[in-house]
Amino acid sequence: MTEQAVNREDTTAATESPCSPKAPTTANLRSSLSTAVARHIRFEKASFHTPGHKGRQAELFANQGADDYLQAANDLTELPGLDDLSAPTGVLADLEARAAALWQSQSAIISVNGATGALGAAILATASNGTHALVPRNAHRSVISALCLARLTPLWFAPAFDGEWGIWGESDCRTIDAALHEAVSRDCRIACVVVVSPTYAGARSDIKAIAAVTKKHGIALIVDEAHGAHWLSPKDRTKGAIASGADAVAHSWHKTLPALTQTGMLHLPAGSLIDSAAARSSISMLTSSSPNYLLLASMEKTLKLLESKENQARLQNLEALARHFRDKLTESGSFTSYASGGGNNPSHLLVKSSLHEASLIYEFLQDRGIFAEAVMGAGVLFMLGLGSEDIDVDLACEALFACENLPPATASAFPAFLKKAPAFEPLMPPHQAMLMKKESVETTQALGRIAAQCLSPCPPGIPILIPGQKITEEVLELVSDKTILVVAQ
Repeated sequence: MTEQAVNREDTTAATESPCSPKAPTTANLRSSLSTAVARHIRFEKASFHTPGHKGRQAELFANQGADDYLQAANDLTELPGLDDLSAPTGVLADLEARAAALWQSQSAIISVNGATGALGAAILATASNGTHALVPRNAHRSVISALCLARLTPLWFAPAFDGEWGIWGESDCRTIDAALHEAVSRDCRIACVVVVSPTYAGARSDIKAIAAVTKKHGIALIVDEAHGAHWLSPKDRTKGAIASGADAVAHSWHKTLPALTQTGMLHLPAGSLIDSAAARSSISMLTSSSPNYLLLASMEKTLKLLESKENQARLQNLEALARHFRDKLTESGSFTSYASGGGNNPSHLLVKSSLHEASLIYEFLQDRGIFAEAVMGAGVLFMLGLGSEDIDVDLACEALFACENLPPATASAFPAFLKKAPAFEPLMPPHQAMLMKKESVETTQALGRIAAQCLSPCPPGIPILIPGQKITEEVLELVSDKTILVVAQ
């Protein structure tokens, strides 16, 4: 077991929460980040947030020889023999080919800008096909950025909204079909359709049914599958976007997989309507010309792990851990886990209590070294990864059950969360608003103005305000920023 894992199980590892650090001074500013990281590692006992290695990379990669690939000597650049990420023909091309074979796609393109870069590249690669894009209300902020760069005007559709949990759920093929027919009636040329599956909360959409609709219309389907890269078991693979008819699939390799943060992959399945050369050109536009070889090395080690027989056991263990977590929670009458109508991503558990609101639970766990991913709607999101272990789930359940003993809050004490989809009034395309003269105004003075920025708290990165959107009272209730960038009058 690694030193970090030992510290997690040692309840006396730290007494000071890393969430209330002393304000850095000029004298200690240069060391404040490393100090904060070290403090967090000492304090954290169980990780239910990204990255998926959970601090256990040394254990996960133990069978691959030396685990010191992160040493500075390996921080190289695109030298002879190390290939060129913008046009790979050597070792990086081999890595992509192996990834395509494992996920059974026609081609795979490395992203050292995470799923963000992969998703943006797919959208940019379709820009010449139309003037508009059909986009879900729960799209990640990277989609908005890509639309601005591609100068595509979004046409919005609404996935299912779960008012009990206050979150967006799965996308429906009938909603998308109706939206495409409406676009045709308005003479809008749709370049692509974007769908998020699984969602941040774990909801899965029927991609096969959605792909049948987009193929009928002859439009490329781009799936943000950032949280589903681990779907490699035969059962999960058939429900994944690559096997279900998507034209492009964006994966993150650090959310549930054990590669370093900022790694991802863009897959183009067989029969894709998106040209691979256009996709590679687009991803190069969104990527540093000096890619980090430590990130690339972590991807190769992750790929080798996933190709091994050991991986099948780890994937099965991930599902078993999720079942164990849910089963233990059912022992309590106060905790409920989110269930989507379209099925759930087993690695993600959104949990709420009938006794306490989500923020209280999140902070209660945090004070005990149990770090969940986020408060989301009415629940707390727990994310498992290939690095998760039984001890993590046991520690989380122990803390959750201890939380039950707190005095119950009255219903009125629970802070409000969205029980219906927020109203949405786009007044101009995002790219148009971004190119106009802007001014910063106090949030209290922003009512009725047109937004010139994207506000999207991360996690989950779903915008509450996009460029070109009218700022309403409902929007302002969701904004914590003191100022907002708006289109100048």
